[in-house]
Amino acid sequence: MPSSNSKGSGSGSSTGRDNSINKSSSGSNSNYGMVKDGWGSRPNFQASYGLGMTPEGIEEGNAILDKMREYDNQGNTSGKK
Repeated sequence: MPSSNSKGSGSGSSTGRDNSINKSSSGSNSNYGMVKDGWGSRPNFQASYGLGMTPEGIEEGNAILDKMREYDNQGNTSGKK
């Protein structure tokens, strides 16, 4: 019996983790979440800005994402007032 309960709670916690992963990627300010929600993948994001998947291109892409995040945070702050 305890093993079935632990399996049940294990699958429940796994589902909970899956939901939290989905929530964090869709509602997250992380680079991964923003890219995943808006472009589907990092290569798609990079290509949409004419950037390659080189270290320099990734760095520039990260700078773009940082500015987008700042803009989003300003909008969220003023919207709550």
